[in-house]
Amino acid sequence: MKEKENKIINGYKMIYKPEHPEAVKTGGMVGYVYEHRVIAEKIMDRSLRNDEEVHHLDNVRSNNSPKNLLILESKQHRKLHVYLNNFILVPKPGVILEKIGVIKYCEICGIEVPNTNKKYCSNECSRIASRLIPEITPEELKIKVWSKPTTEVAKELGVSDVTVSNLCKKLNIEKPERGYWTKIKRQLNGC
Repeated sequence: MKEKENKIINGYKMIYKPEHPEAVKTGGMVGYVYEHRVIAEKIMDRSLRNDEEVHHLDNVRSNNSPKNLLILESKQHRKLHVYLNNFILVPKPGVILEKIGVIKYCEICGIEVPNTNKKYCSNECSRIASRLIPEITPEELKIKVWSKPTTEVAKELGVSDVTVSNLCKKLNIEKPERGYWTKIKRQLNGC
């Protein structure tokens, strides 16, 4: 049997590992899992918990060197990104230019995009991006977004939560308002 090739989704490397518990179950990426999560699990010699995320220290999503990965609780990870976005003392080259819209980076591979009107650095990355939309019927998508948070739906489909939101908009599917799942969780916990 021919070995499946690795893929890059939103700049993240994905490997074919259908036996992994986080492997995508539906759509065009069935059997694929994020490589950085697999490597993080090897580093820790255990599976990642639901409340754990992997941060790329150099902000290069495809650099999955163990020395570049930091395992954090989701809350810590969000705080780190807020800090890095707001309080970075000496910006990395291009950060200020990117924030004011002078330069852009490819949404797939992270390479600088020469023309700021484009989202991707090349036709190849554009083709990859066009394949990111999961194969799912509008009815299935509606059921999924009303049964679990968008981030979980995205992980299941092997895409970003932004892709799920954009797909909902494209298909005119109303999804729960921001904070809906937190309210449900609080109600279930009796808070």
